[in-house]
Amino acid sequence: MITAYELVKGAYISSRSDTNLVKVRESLSNLRILDLSIGAAEEAARIYKELRDKGKIVGEFDLLIAGIVQFHDEGLVTRDAHFKMIRGIKLIDW
Repeated sequence: MITAYELVKGAYISSRSDTNLVKVRESLSNLRILDLSIGAAEEAARIYKELRDKGKIVGEFDLLIAGIVQFHDEGLVTRDAHFKMIRGIKLIDW
């Protein structure tokens, strides 16, 4: 749901918000959305500690996304290079 929020927010603030909202809603309707569960939150906290111990900082939303992805043993489609700092995450470049 966090990524859904980020996509919808981006559509709302874009110069073609009506068109982009339709596109985002259509795209999201075709996906299985993974929720932030207690297990995913614990995984995000583990990732946070591991990165903090190395002196690395990642935004809270990205930590939660990484926790959800890792907890569900899924891959993450992204171009954001900072996810590469997270040990064991499966990244899918697009």
